[in-house]
Amino acid sequence: MTISLVLLASLSIDAQAGPLLQPLIEIVPVSEVVADGTTQAHFYVIGIFKDGEPIDGMVLKAATKTGRVGTLEPVGAGIYHFSYVPPSVAEPTDVVISVKGKTPDKRQVSVEDTFTLVPGDPFSMTASANLGEM
Repeated sequence: MTISLVLLASLSIDAQAGPLLQPLIEIVPVSEVVADGTTQAHFYVIGIFKDGEPIDGMVLKAATKTGRVGTLEPVGAGIYHFSYVPPSVAEPTDVVISVKGKTPDKRQVSVEDTFTLVPGDPFSMTASANLGEM
């Protein structure tokens, strides 16, 4: 299993906080992102201040131009979870996922990362049968 992550990330925050209180936000996939149109990929968003304190209570929303993203749910200690169902792809394809929102003290945060989608197993098969018609 290979995880491909392109390290092109942009983070924007309100500059009104001091340097130790500026948040660091990162999007982290749990495993490779299999793009077969049905398999859910799980991602975590980690939010900490530069002094290492977790950012709990953020209101965040994930978005992408391809596939479907789920609602960001807090896990605790500055960690948030969302699921993503990418479209089906025939070859490795890059996708940009962005997360935007606010910290508890109403500062805007925004981060986006590029992730590589890998094709699903071309040899997998799903079958069903209607026993009444057999």
